[in-house]
Amino acid sequence: MFKKMGHLEKRRAGASQNAAGTPPPQLVVRTPLELVTLPDHRTLYIKNETCQGSGAFKLRGSCMALSRRKIPARAVTTASTGNHAIGLSTAAKAFGYAAEIFVPETCPPAKLDSIRRAGGRVTLVQGGYEDAVGTSKAYANQTGASYIPSYDDHDVIDGNCGIFSEVIDDLGAPPQQVLVPVGGGGLLAAALQSFDPAVTEVIGVEYAPFKRVDAFRSSGQAGTIPTPQDPVPASVEGISVRTIGDIPFQAVRRAENLRIVQITEAQLRRAVRFLWQTAGIRAELGAGAGVAACLSNPDLASTGVSVSVVTGGNIDEHVFRGIVDGTAR
Repeated sequence: MFKKMGHLEKRRAGASQNAAGTPPPQLVVRTPLELVTLPDHRTLYIKNETCQGSGAFKLRGSCMALSRRKIPARAVTTASTGNHAIGLSTAAKAFGYAAEIFVPETCPPAKLDSIRRAGGRVTLVQGGYEDAVGTSKAYANQTGASYIPSYDDHDVIDGNCGIFSEVIDDLGAPPQQVLVPVGGGGLLAAALQSFDPAVTEVIGVEYAPFKRVDAFRSSGQAGTIPTPQDPVPASVEGISVRTIGDIPFQAVRRAENLRIVQITEAQLRRAVRFLWQTAGIRAELGAGAGVAACLSNPDLASTGVSVSVVTGGNIDEHVFRGIVDGTAR
């Protein structure tokens, strides 16, 4: 049983009518946009969110959510595969809130260490991300802590939009293509919200064994896919959630210029090696999904200006080194 901390204000996610505070200065940083050349001489801009203070883009959404909301119990909680937990713990500490974090028991050690260093108190949950969500929501209901979703939230999605406003500002105009990894869909929804479909094609890249977006789109509703028989490889966690949020799914259904492509574990590993050897970017597997898609599909990044968001670099050192030197399976 969780200790009661106070009444949790009931409100629609994303309503945000009353600001609760101001983000501490420099908590969210402007990340670089770097041009790389692919092996066949195509060029691709990398929006390098590994440079974010928390090591991943998720800090943006957490800061936006906490800046817009009242937190009655001065405590927040969430479920995460890692990066959202790091971002929320970082933001909560800066705002003066406690952070109770629930993660699957398979969460990589590097991410667990980062959550704790950021000030979050971690509870491991048996099962996958969806099991951690249920536990976190139960904690919120019983204690009064405010549940901050990883992706199915208007405020979080608005925070993610900062990535794309920076891209447009740095380029001086919208790009012709933007590629984003697809986990729960919060970054994909932000991309769809940020660009005119007549100008920019948004390409969502998901882990091939799941193939969720088109399946949900054809059925007309989001849901949860069965757990794949094969275990999800280390550091793919961010794009391994089995659900797509309701808010992102509605954005997908309305999208006029959206393409979904799938990539494999081997293609993700190739992208991690390419990013390190070409640009010195230390990316986790799921974060390089857009780059993996471009390396494997010559029709991508073939005309105009293309941008791939590399979403984070919180990867265990031994996993990263095994990928780079080719010793990892």
